[in-house]
Amino acid sequence: MVAVSEARVMSQSRANSVCAMLGPLIAAMVGMSMAKTKFSRTLYRHFPTRESLLEALLGDGFGALTSRAAELSAATDPGQALAEWIRELAQAVARYDGLPASVATALHDPDSTLHASCARLGAAASRLLAHAQRAGHVRDDLRTDELLTMVSAMAWAAGQTAQVDEDANRYMDLLIEGLATRPA
Repeated sequence: MVAVSEARVMSQSRANSVCAMLGPLIAAMVGMSMAKTKFSRTLYRHFPTRESLLEALLGDGFGALTSRAAELSAATDPGQALAEWIRELAQAVARYDGLPASVATALHDPDSTLHASCARLGAAASRLLAHAQRAGHVRDDLRTDELLTMVSAMAWAAGQTAQVDEDANRYMDLLIEGLATRPA
């Protein structure tokens, strides 16, 4: 058990080191078919599938988001807690091109390397959303999959603009305001 855990930490460390050195290049390569180069052979030796690389890159981040959701679930204002978590999720999603599609696929494929991390993230989102809905802060017809899809779409859209951070904040403001319940 310890050896497996140590191997996972080493894999995540290698993935994070590669990502830190190559930055946007690795993110772009994850999203496309790689040519048979020495670099790609080395990368695939450590991460035989695109999903295994994504799991190594995202596992810690998804774990942190899941833990953060648990912390925020104890907040006195569930609507504000959900809004804060949505912003953090959007920042995480915006880091890698093609991530929303990979996450959506992994959520519906129990055999996927990413499935467990994505399922935990989805469950954390469900708990925060349900808490905000019970408190009357968020419309009660919103489903978790819809929320995650909208956050991913807004993060992707902001990434296509010249002022990514400013636009991401604006898009998240619009999304959060749109989710709020309205007096009858």
